[in-house]
Amino acid sequence: SSDVCSSDLAEPQGEAEGELAPSAELWSSISGKFASPAEFDSSLRRYGLDAAWLRARLARQQQLLSFIDYSLRAQVKVDADHVASYYRDEFLPEFREQQPVGEPPALDEVRSRMEEILIQREINRLTGPWLEGLRREHGFRWIGSDK
Repeated sequence: SSDVCSSDLAEPQGEAEGELAPSAELWSSISGKFASPAEFDSSLRRYGLDAAWLRARLARQQQLLSFIDYSLRAQVKVDADHVASYYRDEFLPEFREQQPVGEPPALDEVRSRMEEILIQREINRLTGPWLEGLRREHGFRWIGSDK
């Protein structure tokens, strides 16, 4: 049945064996934007959705993103010069714009976050060509597309 009890929307609960569930953090970040589980339920219904569909969709997206990350992360190398350039050319100007008063954190304090940002950018850049290569090599076709 597509009827979903509002209490079912508050937290992802134990899913049936084999069913995918999004992370509790992701689910909370979405459902927590609503004043109550009933409001969340109402919003889902307004768009013809239910919690089970949304949970499954979010879980599939997380699974796909994890697979892409696993497949491409090993190809990405970020060197110290790239991190320093990002810190100098992007982080510091943005920091000073958002917080004109105060000292920005030292590069060493934010280095790991900067490295992850740069890794994610490169993974994003590599994803399109990687997917296109899979399509060509294995004959994958995008659902709902003429490609």
